Amino acid sequence: MRLLTALALLPTAVCLLFAGGCSIRLGTIGNGFGRSIDAVDCWNEATETIVVPAAGLERVGVDSHYGSITVTAAAGAESVTVVATKRAGGRDEADARAAQAQLRITQRCVDGAVEFAVGWADERAARDWAASVAFEVTVPARFGATLDSHHGNVTVRGLSGPVIAASHHGAVELCDVGGRAVARSHHGDVTCTTSHSQVTLASHHGDVRLATTASVTVGSLRSHHGDLEIDLPSGACGTVRGSSRGVDAHADGADANFMVVQIDDDDFTVQLREPKAGDLEANTHHGCVRLR
Repeated sequence: MRLLTALALLPTAVCLLFAGGCSIRLGTIGNGFGRSIDAVDCWNEATETIVVPAAGLERVGVDSHYGSITVTAAAGAESVTVVATKRAGGRDEADARAAQAQLRITQRCVDGAVEFAVGWADERAARDWAASVAFEVTVPARFGATLDSHHGNVTVRGLSGPVIAASHHGAVELCDVGGRAVARSHHGDVTCTTSHSQVTLASHHGDVRLATTASVTVGSLRSHHGDLEIDLPSGACGTVRGSSRGVDAHADGADANFMVVQIDDDDFTVQLREPKAGDLEANTHHGCVRLR
């Protein structure tokens, strides 16, 4: 193996059944979750479970303003199961219970996509209440996902379809994904293990790590304030190029089949076997790159 590192939420159960042919989207609507979660004195917590047959579906989407998102592939699954932990906040216990009673997960079907959203039944929530919703989702392994959390970690495990995942304040982790991977965080680390050849990974304030079994990898890794790590398989082909504060290229024994052909100030180019087979960019403003 090779490594390229750049240094520089009263439980209730609801079953919703939909005809196939569209994707599933869970998330937020309106103008957010009201007050800041730091501005309330008391919280009320409830769990809502949503089960949707997976026939005809191929993708799940989750959008959570405050709250983590975890999507896991389940062997033999024939449905999408969502467990939403909903925390509603108010001035006191009675106010928090009132907030919970007004917190809704709604759905609509648009252009072949079923979209679930979180909002308030009472619009005063934008002034008086706060909420966070954490999602635990299981899906068939063939699914892809589109996931977005403003304040929370995003984790994906075992999906074979394309994944787009983002968090503003949280880490993003894609584990054993088999489709095209796009992952971004503004304040958090980004990690991806994949067998697919196309990746786009970025963090503004965090490290970015890629481990792939694909013989050719095309795309980019970027961080403004963080390191980049890339673990390539034996016999990987293509070219890795970019800029960093430093480059550490390392291979063990007989697998030393790459060559650093240029280091000019902060820019570098690393040629693997068959350099023209693919191009991977690795750029960090305040960090380094390590290749193994």
